[in-house]
Amino acid sequence: MKTLLTTAAAGRAEPSLIATLRRTRDARGRKGADDNGLPSIRSLKRWLSAPDLTPLMPQPDMSVPAWAKVFLACYQKPQKPSVEAAYREACATWTADERPSIHQVWRWLGKVAR
Repeated sequence: MKTLLTTAAAGRAEPSLIATLRRTRDARGRKGADDNGLPSIRSLKRWLSAPDLTPLMPQPDMSVPAWAKVFLACYQKPQKPSVEAAYREACATWTADERPSIHQVWRWLGKVAR
């Protein structure tokens, strides 16, 4: 980090890196003759240790769709109907607006089964 800041202070780093470092500087920081507009090493360590700056792994949307209750009522039977049979049975109760495609049902079941 010291090398990074020294290189940036000398102007030998990439201009985009220098601009990024200047933007990350807290205005409440040091002032005086040694102020070069760059953050301190301590500030860089604090930024890099912050857990909310690391990218998060995308999580699947686990919300339950509105049509799932009707489908599960047809699917979770002691007779163990297939997904297609339960879908056909549920299609009789759904309106055209709320009916999912069979592919949507399969994708949702794949997420739930994990």
